[in-house]
Amino acid sequence: MSARGARAVAVVVAGGLAVLWWRAADVATKPPAQRAEASRASASRPLEVAAGSQAAAERQTGELDRSDAVVDLPTMRSLTVHVDRGGASMPEVPVELLFAGSGEPLVRQALRVGRSGSAEWKQGDAHTWPVAVDFGFPTVGGAVHEPVEGSRASLRLPALGALSVQVLEVDGRPSDERATVEVRAPSAKWPADRWHRRPLDGGRCELPVEASGQQLEVRVVTDSQRVVAAAIRAPEAAGEQAHCLLRLPADTGMRFALRGLPDRDEPWTVELFSADGRVAARAPAHSGGYLAFGPDAAALDDGGLVLARSGGERWWGVLAGRAAIMAPSVELARGRLLGADGQGIVGAPLQLEPAGVAAGRAVPKLETVRTGPGGAFVVRGPDAGRFPVVLRVAATGEVVALPQTGSLSLRARR
Repeated sequence: MSARGARAVAVVVAGGLAVLWWRAADVATKPPAQRAEASRASASRPLEVAAGSQAAAERQTGELDRSDAVVDLPTMRSLTVHVDRGGASMPEVPVELLFAGSGEPLVRQALRVGRSGSAEWKQGDAHTWPVAVDFGFPTVGGAVHEPVEGSRASLRLPALGALSVQVLEVDGRPSDERATVEVRAPSAKWPADRWHRRPLDGGRCELPVEASGQQLEVRVVTDSQRVVAAAIRAPEAAGEQAHCLLRLPADTGMRFALRGLPDRDEPWTVELFSADGRVAARAPAHSGGYLAFGPDAAALDDGGLVLARSGGERWWGVLAGRAAIMAPSVELARGRLLGADGQGIVGAPLQLEPAGVAAGRAVPKLETVRTGPGGAFVVRGPDAGRFPVVLRVAATGEVVALPQTGSLSLRARR
């Protein structure tokens, strides 16, 4: 080997040792959990260091004999996750692969193990490897597996119960605001003590939990940034269910009044629509008035529309000074929807929408009317002179200005 070649090799070795010393010093200063993660990450990248150092030496000398440089590029790796169900009958088991990340403490990737009992994960880059594999629901942590290359992760399903979460609005009715339910077992060791998130659907959410009587923390965060939390015990035996009932807080609501709305046996469901048609939200009753929730007061701008429903009745009003004078809905259009053969179409949806919503924005639906026998329909809503509205007909692709004084004859495209 030439003198320059020898010097190049020396640069490679020195560079690699310097980088490894730096990584070791960095790991030594981290907390134990992070130290373990950094060690595993460092161990998965030795060839990257050597290859980079070699390229630097080659640029410096320009004479490194490439026949002497053997670089084994890392190969793609995979991991097989096997779940032993024991006596549990869970057709699809949620599993999470956990990765060390620079933002959140852990980056998660969902994996579902079906009836075969196994699932395979293949990473997108050769240096990515999970620090742990765990079930995707709250457990006490006994199943957490730290995978080693060349092996498979084996998890045994614990005894399972269920946690049912119900969220009520301030008026005691099921919440219909979009929200996330978060649950964790705080007594479990890292990483089993992390939060598990599920969407709230119709004010309810149900998820599996390990049935060992452990304490669970439950937290609900709504789109309007309302937060409510509670502590509850998990079921103690397989097949049991724990129930958590939460009521959303009222302290962040913006109050407004409705005048002239008559009392009815069935409570009024009130919705708000901002004057520009961008904001739409249900407004629950509270202490003789109504509350609106959101990051700003856009829904309470003067000119915003209030719709109230009770049974088959529809009333409306326009906000002014955080109050609306309510009145019964008025007829805006009537007619028939016909098919290409001239016959009436039954059950077709007609959407009543705010007029003038900017292009590209989601348009809230004020009301959905469906055609009846012979394709007949009657559309009722707010006075279009005070709150402009249009009728969107999906079957014809038309947007019809309202009100219409004559009988409409709409024909579907096919």
